[in-house]
Amino acid sequence: MNTYLNNMIMIVITIAVLAGVHILGSIYYNLGKEVEKFEPKKLLKGLTKVLIVVAIISGITYVWIIYTKLGIVSDELIDPYVICYLTSLYYFIKATAILIKIFGVEEYLKTKLGK
Repeated sequence: MNTYLNNMIMIVITIAVLAGVHILGSIYYNLGKEVEKFEPKKLLKGLTKVLIVVAIISGITYVWIIYTKLGIVSDELIDPYVICYLTSLYYFIKATAILIKIFGVEEYLKTKLGK
């Protein structure tokens, strides 16, 4: 169970890092393209969302560990790893998408495919 908890901590940190780089990339892109003006409230809202996601995943994992340890549920029931993998995949895709925008790949493809 200790290894499981360590793995979950690493995954939660990974999710926080991916969400953080997505937020930073979005700030850079939006300010660089002058699409939006910097809004501290919007940044705070994004950071709050990340903290809430991390808290939810931590809570789910904690309850799952306790319930399986007490024998209330089988460890064959849904594993919090699945939820964490999906969440990290979501933030990985969002971070990759903003990187594509920053490098201008989207605009480049539009001009090449548009001709």
